[in-house]
Amino acid sequence: MSYGTDFKADIYISRKIFTSLDEVQEYRDELENDIINDKAKVLMYVSSTPKDIIPDDWKDEPIRWLQNQLIELLTNIEENLNLLFKIDHYIEYLEENNITVIPQTPS
Repeated sequence: MSYGTDFKADIYISRKIFTSLDEVQEYRDELENDIINDKAKVLMYVSSTPKDIIPDDWKDEPIRWLQNQLIELLTNIEENLNLLFKIDHYIEYLEENNITVIPQTPS
């Protein structure tokens, strides 16, 4: 017999309304692609020489420019990973309950 912690969570996805499981899965794919692209940019920055990537107006402060870019990319990756986690749970819920069309409640 195994052991662990079991719980149910209320998850709220702000500013998104879905009408179908397919729409949720498409959104999930977009998030995943955004994460992949941001990771590729991080790798590009860390493997480049400053003269190849720093804009002319930042030549005096290349480290600050790079730091700003990396902070923005890492923040985007973190936010998208958190949202991907929520979307994965939502897809699991929809599939377990055989929901393909999501009923909308009047506001």
